[in-house]
Amino acid sequence: MDEVVGTGRLLSLQERLAIADGLVNFESMRSIAARLGRPASTVTREVAAHRDERGRYMPHRAHRDAADTRARPKASKLARVGPLREYVVDGLSRKLSPEQISNRLKVDHPDDESMRVSHETIYQALYFQARGGLKREV
Repeated sequence: MDEVVGTGRLLSLQERLAIADGLVNFESMRSIAARLGRPASTVTREVAAHRDERGRYMPHRAHRDAADTRARPKASKLARVGPLREYVVDGLSRKLSPEQISNRLKVDHPDDESMRVSHETIYQALYFQARGGLKREV
């Protein structure tokens, strides 16, 4: 079989099919991983996580399941109307920097984890309006 080379962090369908072929041919996890250019632990975890009720590795189902569970972009914490957004808008209107606002939140709300936001998130909300739209309010 031709060597299959991994192209990124996530396994491709072609790699999953190569794993299935290797298992059918009784190859070791290490040899399958070497052929794919992946760590043996990656192949071992993939096979363990995507076996059917009879213990067979199912590459197409594995690929579909991986796509379904992949992290999707979520709305910024500052996109939602609420006390955190109001606090940030108030701080920006008082000419505080995002770093100052982020640090001040920890002091003013030490026990409230919902009142936490990084300065990077504030910058994103300011400069990428699609994510938070703070620029319109400030």
